[in-house]
Amino acid sequence: MKKTAIALLALFTLWPLSACQKQPQSNAQTSSELPQPVASVHDLMLTIVDPTADSLWDSVGTIVTKAGIEERRPKNDAEWEVLRQKAILLTESANLLALKGRRVVNPGQITSDTGIEGVLGPEGIQKEVDAHFDQFRDKALAFQLASIKTLRAIEKKDPEEFVNVGGQLERACEGCHVAFWYPPSAKTKQ
Repeated sequence: MKKTAIALLALFTLWPLSACQKQPQSNAQTSSELPQPVASVHDLMLTIVDPTADSLWDSVGTIVTKAGIEERRPKNDAEWEVLRQKAILLTESANLLALKGRRVVNPGQITSDTGIEGVLGPEGIQKEVDAHFDQFRDKALAFQLASIKTLRAIEKKDPEEFVNVGGQLERACEGCHVAFWYPPSAKTKQ
């Protein structure tokens, strides 16, 4: 009787703890499978980075023509907010670029400059990225830091600072292009 009571006590004490055990995973993906890149670097450049950066660069500046001088500046809070949204998009795109496993192009995809002398082409770029991924990630980080400076200038609504950091953003972009896009002969000339 005493043994039965001890066994029942143990059963009722340990039984609730069994619910605390990790349940088997369902068909959901495990954390090691996420995130998975879908878009290529080329896709990100065409759909996010290039149009967003160009839009930011074109939004503030001084244009001199025969008709006179045009000062481009956001005129109100709503226009500054549009620039802020674009700067956030550009800043976060660096995280997408730095995601390990992202291909330069997806299968069957070519770049508009494929075959042009002076450009490595998708296969050459992919080899460079694969061989020097840490450097590629560092370039994405430099791009992100320059994008953050752009965002901060926009949040201050400071056109002069915005123009100054715009040059830093351009240099960050070009730094990656020099390292990964241009052929080795062009790199030695830089």
